[in-house]
Amino acid sequence: MTRNFDKTLKFNPNKYKIVYKKASHLLNTMPKLLSQALDVISHLTEHEQEHIAALILQEVETLRKKQELEKQAGFAQAQAFLQRIAKIRENIPKEEWQKLPTDASKNVDHYLYGAPKED
Repeated sequence: MTRNFDKTLKFNPNKYKIVYKKASHLLNTMPKLLSQALDVISHLTEHEQEHIAALILQEVETLRKKQELEKQAGFAQAQAFLQRIAKIRENIPKEEWQKLPTDASKNVDHYLYGAPKED
C-alpha cells in the first residue's frame, strides 16, 4: 500500500526538508513494519512526531557511526596482519628471495600447477 507522505505525516517540509524528501521517496519501497509505524505516528501531535523524528535520526546516526567504527576496526586488523607479514618477510634471508622466479606473478599457474609458461 503506497501513501502520500504529505497526507500521512504533518512534518513541516521547510523545517525537515531532508527527512521529508527521503521519507517521501521511501514510502513507496518501505517495509510493512515501517508503514505500520507511520500509520501510528500520523495520529500523533506534531510535537510528538517531531520527537519521534529526532529519535529516528539519532538512531540512524548511531548506526552510521557504528558502521564507520566497524570499518575502521577492519582496517586496523588488516594493518596488524600486514605488519605481521612484514616481520616474517624481514626474517627471510635475501638469498632466499633471489631464488624466487621474477615472473612468478605472471606465471603463477606454471609454478603451482605446471601449466605452460606465458611470455
